[in-house]
Amino acid sequence: MQTRTIDLVAGEWRSEFVPLSAFFMLLDTVAAVDVEFSEEVGSSPETARGIESGFLVRQGKGDPIGFLRFYSSVTQAIKFGYSNREADSKKVTSTVSVVDGSGEVVVRGEAFAAVIRSVAGVSRYPHIQLYNPAGSGVNLFVTKAKLNQQSGGNVSLKLGAYSTQLSTVEATYGISNKDLSSASLGSAEARREEPTSILGSLGSLVDLQVVPIYEPFDVLLPEPVLIRPGAGLLGWAGVANVTLDGIFHYYEAVVA
Repeated sequence: MQTRTIDLVAGEWRSEFVPLSAFFMLLDTVAAVDVEFSEEVGSSPETARGIESGFLVRQGKGDPIGFLRFYSSVTQAIKFGYSNREADSKKVTSTVSVVDGSGEVVVRGEAFAAVIRSVAGVSRYPHIQLYNPAGSGVNLFVTKAKLNQQSGGNVSLKLGAYSTQLSTVEATYGISNKDLSSASLGSAEARREEPTSILGSLGSLVDLQVVPIYEPFDVLLPEPVLIRPGAGLLGWAGVANVTLDGIFHYYEAVVA
């Protein structure tokens, strides 16, 4: 990772050009700063407000960072880094909001993965759920999801909102912390249920696809999916007597 130290004057914006990069990290600050990210001058920026050292931005393919603008309410020197190396995107230590014109995009916090399996027998439909309990005090931001089915043919797999807690906590796989030295499992719950019909009152549909047996379904998430306390993200199959597997990668961040 290349690094750079710059001086910010209180109440003034400062612009910086960097080689087109996939990752940006704020390394050292005295006080919180605002940062605008864009590919070049004149392109529509994303803005991170009130961030401090440890903040990381990871851009998707085709959307690199090349132009930065910094703002601070106090005079201070800050240090930041930028890179195209995947390994440089792993350290995430701060909890901050990143916003653009449509509102909140992503909050970086402690990172987890949830693996869930629902084995549905005859006349039973598999459902899996990443659930954020009411009163958890955190928001979940799902950055990646993958579904897979084990049956004899093509099956419609779907991912969408469902805020009713499923009946069973996943006991075979469950949740793990991406900091492999941490024993914390966070606040989210990995749940499953195998009812005799597809659960009703399903909310917003995130993605769907007809998937052959053992073919992974990488769910399209152009932006992270926000799961607030008392809400859940549900995966389900359109036919009965199917084993459904799912994995969710997500961050937990304290509700502001």
